[in-house]
Amino acid sequence: MREGAHYNFPNIHLISHYAEQIVKFGVLGQFSTDIVEAMYKGFKDAYRRSNKVNATRQIITTYTRDNTFAMKDLTISAWT
Repeated sequence: MREGAHYNFPNIHLISHYAEQIVKFGVLGQFSTDIVEAMYKGFKDAYRRSNKVNATRQIITTYTRDNTFAMKDLTISAWT
């Protein structure tokens, strides 16, 4: 940081403490990128299965179909 510079903005001030907090307490598990990547896995698979022409409609259809079958399996397992 430059001499005489002021960082009176709350977000900028918080960022200045991140490095020391990570060293002191370690990384936070809830901010792992694995969770976000797992959320997009279904969309990525649906995109790969599309023919890339009007991909949005195909992704929504595929994702909806996959989730419908997953919910149906959960319902059947709950009944048995």
